[in-house]
Amino acid sequence: MKHETLIDLKSWTHSGNLLDCFSPLSEDPYAFLLYHEHHCILGHDPFLIFKSKGRHVEIKTRTTLEEKNSERPLLELKKLFSSYAQDYSHNPFFQGGAVGYFSYDLGMTLESLPSRALAISPAPDIEVAFYDKFYLYDRLQSQGWLIAKKLPKENDKEVFSKIESFRKRFNKKAPKSPLDFKNMAPFISNFKKEDYLCAIRKAKDYIAQGDIYQVNFSQRFKTKFSGNPYPLFQELALDYPAPYASYFKTPSLTLMSLSPERFLKIENRHIQTCPIKGTRPRGKSLIEDKILQEELLKSPKDAAELLMIIDLERNDLGKVCEYGSIHVPSLKHLERHPTVFHLVGTIEGDLKPGLNVFDVLEASFPGGSITGTPKIRAMEIIEELEPTRRNLYTGVFGYIGFNQVSDLSILIRTLIHQEKELSFQVGGGIVADSDPEAEYEETLVKGKAFFEIPTRIKAQKTDSKKWIPNEE
Repeated sequence: MKHETLIDLKSWTHSGNLLDCFSPLSEDPYAFLLYHEHHCILGHDPFLIFKSKGRHVEIKTRTTLEEKNSERPLLELKKLFSSYAQDYSHNPFFQGGAVGYFSYDLGMTLESLPSRALAISPAPDIEVAFYDKFYLYDRLQSQGWLIAKKLPKENDKEVFSKIESFRKRFNKKAPKSPLDFKNMAPFISNFKKEDYLCAIRKAKDYIAQGDIYQVNFSQRFKTKFSGNPYPLFQELALDYPAPYASYFKTPSLTLMSLSPERFLKIENRHIQTCPIKGTRPRGKSLIEDKILQEELLKSPKDAAELLMIIDLERNDLGKVCEYGSIHVPSLKHLERHPTVFHLVGTIEGDLKPGLNVFDVLEASFPGGSITGTPKIRAMEIIEELEPTRRNLYTGVFGYIGFNQVSDLSILIRTLIHQEKELSFQVGGGIVADSDPEAEYEETLVKGKAFFEIPTRIKAQKTDSKKWIPNEE
């Protein structure tokens, strides 16, 4: 049963004001904000939290805590979710459900791969929260709804009470925290530049030997930051708008994503995935922009990279889709973002009867665009060549609706605030004809928005030389 209250506040039609409206909730445990296509979702105060680390599973409600070990944590989540799932309702929007992340390290558990890189974060492999009330805003229609879901054993009065309590909390004004980067040092990489170039050459050796065709390789950057992360997210989300901008506050970390990449969208049993392969920086003028995007569109290397990953994703979806339903409506198209151009492919298929998003996750996780091909061998090489475990980076974040509507993005261009430290990773696809120096420079281009953070307190923009990071 669904109860809705329409809020018609024209002052909320601009995304910046919506970000301000979320501010009172932003420090609450498990507060979240999601931008997805033409709508936004935000909420707090979940009724259930599911976490797993390795084989250890924790399920927490407002009054209970259950801990156990499981060989298949994702299956435990699927079983738990089934208690609340509904048939698809032909409503294309989130109508309550789970919001959270599945870290890249979950893939190590799913595939039982050996651990070689240093584990530097205690964050769970899975951390999702179940929400029975939330705010849904349609940017195209300039309308918003507070929505509460009726849980088992709840009566109508309790449902409307949830709406009212959320309304009061949502309307409460919060003082705006200033951006304070006075003591913030430049980001430091977990690689010296020459070591990064050597690792790329090692990856190319594996390609020459026939182990792999392509591997995604990355470096991690960190700096100390003890301030409130939400004002930083506000600034970044406005200056660098992203299709899947996301904010998620847990008791141990804050996730701030400017991801441009969709991992999975499922609606009415139809699946879509949109891998990215191929990048160029934005130019300093319209003429430079045109030259760079034409260069990317005509690049045989980037086209080949994308085609490899499309084939991999088709194979992954083939495990869970009806025979003959998988197709590629877009083999290659160009997307424009504030700092880069990307090549993107689109693969679609129809989910087999009896399966759901958790089955798709298990069949396709982690994404092919951020591992390589063949996937398992590429993951083994990533574990060998990258000095630290990826944790959340290149995992996924988004929502899984009780009404079977789900949308998950790849966690790239994502800041993590944890233990008074800001960190992020950037990487790229390595193939036989990759130039190590160019691949290194591409990581700096992808991280430009974050490298500029220490200088954002100043009025002027930095030039490219000022955001090149320090080395450890």
